[in-house]
Amino acid sequence: MAIAKRTQKEIEKDCKRLKEAAKSVTSMKELEKATGLSYAMIKTTLSKHPTIFKRIKEQLAINKEKAEEEQKENVTNKQNEKVPGFVIDASIAGTKELKEILEKVCNSEAKIILTSITIKELKEMGKFEDKQAIDARYIIKLAAQNPDDFETVLIDETLDTPDDCIIKYCADNKENVTLLSSDGEMVLKARMHSIHAKYFEKPIKSDNSKNITHSKSRTVTLTLARRVGNKLLFSILETNLISTCVYSEGGEYNNGIRELKIGDDIFISTKKPDYITFAHYKVTSLYAENNCELIYSKRFYDYNDIDVPKDTYKSFIKDFKNKHNL
Repeated sequence: MAIAKRTQKEIEKDCKRLKEAAKSVTSMKELEKATGLSYAMIKTTLSKHPTIFKRIKEQLAINKEKAEEEQKENVTNKQNEKVPGFVIDASIAGTKELKEILEKVCNSEAKIILTSITIKELKEMGKFEDKQAIDARYIIKLAAQNPDDFETVLIDETLDTPDDCIIKYCADNKENVTLLSSDGEMVLKARMHSIHAKYFEKPIKSDNSKNITHSKSRTVTLTLARRVGNKLLFSILETNLISTCVYSEGGEYNNGIRELKIGDDIFISTKKPDYITFAHYKVTSLYAENNCELIYSKRFYDYNDIDVPKDTYKSFIKDFKNKHNL
């Protein structure tokens, strides 16, 4: 059956429809869809109006360019949108809700933020064999396996305490981050800086877990040491949270930067919210990684019960207690 030929009046009406539709589409294909006219019908309609046809094609080109610019802008805006982040402090290890917390964040659009200081603290905690150590190793492994859910950030580590460094990072990004910690003092400090912070309480420790010991030697990387050229340099720290000492070739070194030698002994004690730690390392290589052997380490929850196998350990820990009024 032959298709009825459009009248001149219908063609003129279609011409107006085409001019109106061309304001919001970007191609001839879209123009066909918007008007219900085939390309042949459009061409026939506009054959007697070459100027209008030219303007419509120009309008389509303008619309297309504008649409592409808007698309690029939307992509840029999306890239610039900051994903909500949860900064976890190392003290979160050992809390009852840890896995539930991490799973909840991983299943959302938010990210778990591990600062450079927190990574170091988790690594140190993981050298023991209690629940905190198990959780610390779990967090490190989970972060390594799930880069889309975790964000690792290098922060300013020059402030007086690790907590202050983490709080400064949170303060600089407080519109977008929440601090998760089981350190009550740290949470209160964070709130003083108008940082969103959530406190998680740890289970009460039993008497059998007062002092946790690790005496099996193993190869580790000394986090306070750095490789410079062919030398391994160690920063001997003395802050309100940490004391270090290097014993080398019969000498005892308590400050400055020391070039390590194979066979040197290093003692480190740290103050945590509810315990102190002691560790003895022996330098076994001058490489940046796997450069020490952990000879002995212990965590003390009872500061009056310093039961260690060597007098040198006991003397170092007592000095640490005195310096920090413990």
